[in-house]
Amino acid sequence: MKTLKAFTTFALAAAVAIGATAPVGAQSSADLVAAAKKEGKLTFYTEQPVETITGLIAAFSAKYPGITIDYFRGQTSQLVTRYESETAAGRHIVDVFTATERRAKLMKPTLLANYKSPELARYDAGVQPTHGNWAVYSLNTTSFAWNPRTVPKGQEPKEWTDLLDPKWKGKIGIQDPAVGGGAASWIATMYGVWGEAAWLDYMTKFAAQNLLYATRPQVEEKVISGELAIIAVDYPDFIEPLKAKGAPIEWGTPKPMIRTGLSVQLSPNAPNPNAAKLFINFLLSEDGQQTLAKLGSMPALKSAWPAVFDRMKTAELVPSADELEAQKADYFTAKIKELFGKR
Repeated sequence: MKTLKAFTTFALAAAVAIGATAPVGAQSSADLVAAAKKEGKLTFYTEQPVETITGLIAAFSAKYPGITIDYFRGQTSQLVTRYESETAAGRHIVDVFTATERRAKLMKPTLLANYKSPELARYDAGVQPTHGNWAVYSLNTTSFAWNPRTVPKGQEPKEWTDLLDPKWKGKIGIQDPAVGGGAASWIATMYGVWGEAAWLDYMTKFAAQNLLYATRPQVEEKVISGELAIIAVDYPDFIEPLKAKGAPIEWGTPKPMIRTGLSVQLSPNAPNPNAAKLFINFLLSEDGQQTLAKLGSMPALKSAWPAVFDRMKTAELVPSADELEAQKADYFTAKIKELFGKR
């Protein structure tokens, strides 16, 4: 299975604008629309599920007919590597890209344009960063998931420790933590939650469960097909669109769940900066946030949270340990290789 999808083109437009700020100087809504229409296209890199991407594009297209959007989908680490390589080679392709806020913090400042959308004013204090190098458009929560056709009712895992049950040996898949991403973030965050001794004990036993390592989408597919019972690190906002299409997969609310902001960035070398800003404004707007909710994602705008996430309101959420992961990078790299490198 290919983890990176080929470019897909959709027609979009800019008939009505949401206010924005140009890379240099001020720009009115009407000016932004005219400039975006003149550019006529946009390239978007994202890790979001295809259903979410196409849903957002359809909503944007209905509101703003006339700009062609190409999107390229893959895992966050793959997309960022691609973007960094293209930039280093002087190939400026991407206009807008999304990532985890954790990954955005690790990027070189020269790869992030400073853009503060006027839509940021609608968010509660503390939700959005104040620097303007990126904005949080969605919340990503880390859980585990299972196939309800494979896992008997009443035997579903409820807590992280349930994944250590011998009955799940050889039946659990996980995104390869050696390549970074959400699995590595989960490992580092649980270190901060449990402390080193309890963390090391758990991870040693977990790694001994004969895990299957692959990309997250590949593991999801194996769980849905019944080849595996459980995916150890997955995201409710990615799972809900699959459930809406009838896929047999369900997620839990273990204590704790990890909360990560999903960020949207404007490339400082964007070939189409005005169309890019218009798209970012839409994504952060009430309409964009409501669209995310209808697609099963968890919007950053709390008032837009969909009913499918009601159980999350009582969940124990902890922020991803970005700083801890960075401070102890060598330690986590060595431990991940030691614990999860024996295949």
